Amino acid sequence: MGGDRAAARHDPASRLQEVRNYSRSTNRGEHENRSIDKASQLTEEIFRLIASGDDTAVQAHLHPQVREQLTPQRIGDAWRNALTECGSLEGFTNTHVELHDGTVLSEDEDIIGTVIGATRLMCEAGELVGRVALDETDQVVGLLIVPQNHGKLPF
Repeated sequence: MGGDRAAARHDPASRLQEVRNYSRSTNRGEHENRSIDKASQLTEEIFRLIASGDDTAVQAHLHPQVREQLTPQRIGDAWRNALTECGSLEGFTNTHVELHDGTVLSEDEDIIGTVIGATRLMCEAGELVGRVALDETDQVVGLLIVPQNHGKLPF
């Protein structure tokens, strides 16, 4: 019987259900209002801020350790590179929240830990994929802007 429990802990589907059950059954204090909807909105907001060139607001959303890597210059260069491929941002489609393994979370689930906000960036002349890694306090700990035909991504 003990072996079954140990095996279940290593089964990704069982672990995912365990995390979902935990998030529904515990009082998580300051994180209790964290929702899929909020993470989705934040994902789109980050890309709106990048597109508008509001470096100060973008930097305010970044985790302090990430600010060292994702400088305004670096984010701006990546965005300008994307603009040359697809034109300016016009909107979003298929915005959702995933776990690190790609499991899409449903709208009614509470979330704990780091999650990925993913969206399609609809631009004048094409689409890009935007991904934002959000930690347990909804600070950005990773940011990707890639073409639709991308290969394996780090998150």
